[in-house]
Amino acid sequence: MKSKWSVFSVLVVVTLLSLITAKVMAVSTESASAKPPRSSGVVIVRGTALPYLAEGAGIPCLVAGYSTLYEAAFSDELKKHLQFIFVDWKNSFLADDPFPPAGTITMETLVDDLDEVRRQLGYDKIAVLGHSWPGFLPLAYGKKYPGHASHLIVIGCPPYANKLTDKASAEYWEKDASPERKAVDSRNRDALPDSLLDKLGPRERWVMQYVRDRAICWANPTYDSYWLWLGKGASMDFEHQYYSVLTADYDPSPGFGEITPPVFLAIGRYDYWVPHTLWDTVKNKPPNLSYHLFQKSGHWPMMEEQQLFDRKVIDWLQSAKK
Repeated sequence: MKSKWSVFSVLVVVTLLSLITAKVMAVSTESASAKPPRSSGVVIVRGTALPYLAEGAGIPCLVAGYSTLYEAAFSDELKKHLQFIFVDWKNSFLADDPFPPAGTITMETLVDDLDEVRRQLGYDKIAVLGHSWPGFLPLAYGKKYPGHASHLIVIGCPPYANKLTDKASAEYWEKDASPERKAVDSRNRDALPDSLLDKLGPRERWVMQYVRDRAICWANPTYDSYWLWLGKGASMDFEHQYYSVLTADYDPSPGFGEITPPVFLAIGRYDYWVPHTLWDTVKNKPPNLSYHLFQKSGHWPMMEEQQLFDRKVIDWLQSAKK
């Protein structure tokens, strides 16, 4: 009798384990199938082959900037509504071809490159997204190619870039940053002084300067964003051309009234690189601009207030259908 009950107990245990295993496998399969769909390919831009990654469903959205950086910045929820297309600008990655002569890369050629990607992918209309200084590109694209721009998404970008931008940033920091935030920034600079960063290569130094500025560009002044940059590459020649030449003295704001596609503008309350006050006098110029100030964000509201950011963008996409 005891032997029969032992066999029965073993059978019960085995059955329960089988059911639990099947349930875990079903959940795992369901979770894997819920991930955004992915596809990849290659486009040819001015003679250079550029790989791209498309991730998500819905409205095609070309991300201006660094594909390997921004792929991790947007949620799976948002990728249910936008198909993000991540592709680097020509010459902006560690490409084999030599960097072109001065004057070859302009804001207009970058906008044309975006449209060439759109054309090769076979879309009549496309959304364009840019974060930080690359946020100038969606606005420029919408002005030059309004018939092909379904939506424009601009995150953490100033309306213009020049000495006035730097002055406003410094003044906003002095006036608004708390003593605690300034103390954190001071400690960060003590931990990563220029004398130490000078021992790094140009790309690594640029990244660590960004990490050191965490109190200036994140709502949480101690947030360490190095994981976001780890293993990412870019051409420092391109960095210099874009940031120190093309946008060193760049003010497209007088032409904002000519941008007719719908624009979603996201700015962080604690973004001391891009003070929200810069937009006070120009945010009403684009006729279809939707302005959002994220009260618990710095330079990265799509990560710092991800759920709120997603909801705002999704609501805007539904209301701005063309």
